[in-house]
Amino acid sequence: MPRRLLPTLSATMATLAMLATLLLAPSAARAQQGVIRGRVVTPDATGRPVGAAEVVLPGLERTVRSGEDGAFQVDSVPAGTHEVVARKLGFEPVTRRVTLAAGDTVTLVLALPVRVQALAQVDVRDRAAAPAVRAFERERAIANGGAFISDSLLAKNQHSPMSNVLRRIPGATIVRVPSNSGGYNALGSSRGRQSLRGSKYCFYQIYVDGQRYFAPTSANIEPPPDVDEFKVADYEAIEVYRGAAQTPSQYGGTGAPCGTILFWSRTRVAR
Repeated sequence: MPRRLLPTLSATMATLAMLATLLLAPSAARAQQGVIRGRVVTPDATGRPVGAAEVVLPGLERTVRSGEDGAFQVDSVPAGTHEVVARKLGFEPVTRRVTLAAGDTVTLVLALPVRVQALAQVDVRDRAAAPAVRAFERERAIANGGAFISDSLLAKNQHSPMSNVLRRIPGATIVRVPSNSGGYNALGSSRGRQSLRGSKYCFYQIYVDGQRYFAPTSANIEPPPDVDEFKVADYEAIEVYRGAAQTPSQYGGTGAPCGTILFWSRTRVAR
């Protein structure tokens, strides 16, 4: 073989070897991954499907939603041990830890207990008897500097998305959070904390009728809820505290650096 062909042949072989490595790399990566799938249901004997529930893998910043039949699936999950959180407004969240081997599929049944409402079923005209309204008026009287959205404003905007109502609050930011379903709206604050996907937002903790529904971690690993799941017509008062200094002590105070939002459900007329 002529000497002048040797360098060309060597270069060609090196190129082919590099291409082979690049082509094989995705296959090798897939071989180290698995699938987590299952159903979100009610815990009673019927096991009714819970649709539109969020299924979150906090450590991977992955979120999917269950279908109408309660089914969900998370593909391309790295082998290892993962925390899986299922949650939906009106239900108690459930957390499971699963260990996934390379190439395996793990199937889960996540049963969400219905959240018990502490509110009495009273006539909304009897405001002194409504504990949610009393709490709202007490915090408003304290006037920690928070923003308050009253029943009259909520009634006027009952057909609007909650994100549109919250956009009116100075200092609060509606953050678009990416997800497998295309993204959703969360309530955040541009206070400089490193959060999801490297964006410079931290997310508000959320209380519903005095019960904590969501609390961000120190690194915002767990994705926040979709604020548009909170239907405007279902609430008669909302309190928003933009940071720890404003947040009342019973809701975390200095432990809520990003801010706090309190939703108070609309009480119903007793039948």
